[in-house]
Amino acid sequence: CLQEIKCKPQTVVEFGSEEAIKRAVLEQVGLALLSDIIIQKEVTKGSLQVLYRFPKKLPTYLIFPQNAKTFSNVSTFIDLVKDTWKTI
Repeated sequence: CLQEIKCKPQTVVEFGSEEAIKRAVLEQVGLALLSDIIIQKEVTKGSLQVLYRFPKKLPTYLIFPQNAKTFSNVSTFIDLVKDTWKTI
């Protein structure tokens, strides 16, 4: 993604969650690539600013343990995510 905007960061830091990344940016630690949904509230409030919106969807995966697919609530959640993803 960053190649599209000719950006080559000197340092890349990885966090364990998008929420942790967002908090780091809010504390002025750096820039981040985050999904719309995770930053929507802060963008609306003006505490975060969108610098660029990439036109393509990033490859995204819904993952779960192989044996969990047999539970009906997991199957229902998978169907919900698939339906929602089609509208994004």
